[in-house]
Amino acid sequence: MSKETDPLESLQSVYSKSTDFYSKNKNLVIGISIAVIAIVGLLLYGKMKWLPEREANAQKAMYISVFHFEQDSFKLALNGDKRMPGAQGFKDVINNFSFTDAANLSKYYAGICELKTGNYAKAIEYLDSYKPKDELLRAQTNSLLGDAYSEKGNTDKALGHYAKSTECTTNSLIAPILCLKAGMAHEKFNKKEEAIKFYNKIKNEYPFSEQAQQIDKYIYRASASTSSK
Repeated sequence: MSKETDPLESLQSVYSKSTDFYSKNKNLVIGISIAVIAIVGLLLYGKMKWLPEREANAQKAMYISVFHFEQDSFKLALNGDKRMPGAQGFKDVINNFSFTDAANLSKYYAGICELKTGNYAKAIEYLDSYKPKDELLRAQTNSLLGDAYSEKGNTDKALGHYAKSTECTTNSLIAPILCLKAGMAHEKFNKKEEAIKFYNKIKNEYPFSEQAQQIDKYIYRASASTSSK
């Protein structure tokens, strides 16, 4: 029979090996400990002080840009207003205040500005990099990407994003609008059967919406063109 190991002896052996390792690698252990403490300290500083201050400054920086955006002055909103010292555009907020919610939201605004001014490739770039915080913004972003791809002539991606926008939310005010838009886009590009599905979704799932009140004529039009093939 093998001799049973004494738990106390095993513990003493582990302790002895640990102290031996420490004595031989004292400088390495101390260096690693200091590095870990420094990293934790930097992370806490970033979370508790640096990032909140950066976020506050970013929000201030985009204030004028949002004002111009709401006035449909898309170029001023995007690039800043040189007539007003310190008035930064959405591009500046994105470039100067990374890691903030304001910079992320500025990508959404910048995408719309580029879309409105005909720069569809840049609009796609900004909207693709935007990280929506809720389902409504996710739905709207996909709808806008559909618009941008449609303008660029990329039908498949346009219709894909229009369809995806209808899957992002069940909000009774927004969802039927997105479904109607998706249906009309599919109908425009001769995807009649897919269009009917979106129209029927409005009729069946959002029967009390404004869009549902006249949806039968859309269904009839798409169905008529389908049956005539």
